[in-house]
Amino acid sequence: MTKTGIPEDFEYIGIVQAREEQTLQELKSVILEMPQFVDKKVDPDCLRIREMRKDLSFGKIYRGSNKNLKKHAFETNMNIVAQALDKPENLSDNSLVLLLRKRQVDSQTYSRSEEWIWEAGKEPTIEDIKKAVIGFKGLECGVEGVELAKYVLHEFQWLHISKEVIEKERESKKGKKGGNAKGNKNKSKRSV
Repeated sequence: MTKTGIPEDFEYIGIVQAREEQTLQELKSVILEMPQFVDKKVDPDCLRIREMRKDLSFGKIYRGSNKNLKKHAFETNMNIVAQALDKPENLSDNSLVLLLRKRQVDSQTYSRSEEWIWEAGKEPTIEDIKKAVIGFKGLECGVEGVELAKYVLHEFQWLHISKEVIEKERESKKGKKGGNAKGNKNKSKRSV
């Protein structure tokens, strides 16, 4: 469970039994019956479910509450993260959920993370992202005054984002496409 969507506040709350034919909405209802959520009266539409990677960083946000877990490519014994939101969320396929931090160059520190949901379109460019960040943050500079970086948790470093980095990432994802391993059982456990 996370309150902010930032891995630093992650708290383990238990194991959930789920079946492949259950929908994401049904999984949310099961999670909301756990002791950590019962007293909070969270609306299922205000619960974000996302993958937790092996390095304990948060990955893909599962969208489409009426899709079954099999279509979401849930795996047996996978870890997921549940985040209670202030308002219902209905992300499109083109929505990017980003955590933004502004670097204070002089003090070599970073501002607090701020979640930003951006309708990116089908293939956003680095320029598109920079322009959108400038608008969202109200910055008084052009795109040349903005540099983008991604924090790579397991390497403890920032990766400068450039056109070349994006192309390399796309190529590596093309090679990783595939489905669930054969032999997965119909019933699986999910850690939340």
